[in-house]
Amino acid sequence: VLVAIGGLVVKKGLPKKRVDVAEVESTLEQDPMQVLLACSGQLLSTETLDQLLGIADLLNFDSRRMKRARLINEINLQYLAQQGKELIVREKKSEDKRYVYYKIQA
Repeated sequence: VLVAIGGLVVKKGLPKKRVDVAEVESTLEQDPMQVLLACSGQLLSTETLDQLLGIADLLNFDSRRMKRARLINEINLQYLAQQGKELIVREKKSEDKRYVYYKIQA
């Protein structure tokens, strides 16, 4: 019973936007910055961002985490040079500070 209630609480706290798998697969050939610009104004979960960046298939959690951090830093440096602000902003989840959402601000 507690597991079911916990699952409902976690599910309720997730962002409302769902990313279509076919849409993600078609975007993998594109530049990551262009893919993220299409998601402007959205709050993305870690899993969704990994799909958009094309790193969701990496098996090792630590490898994904390092690759995600490097890609975010590269994209933000590039966007900062072009537009004068960062494209991806990390926001801690208010209920549990261990989890991060990624706000795309184009």
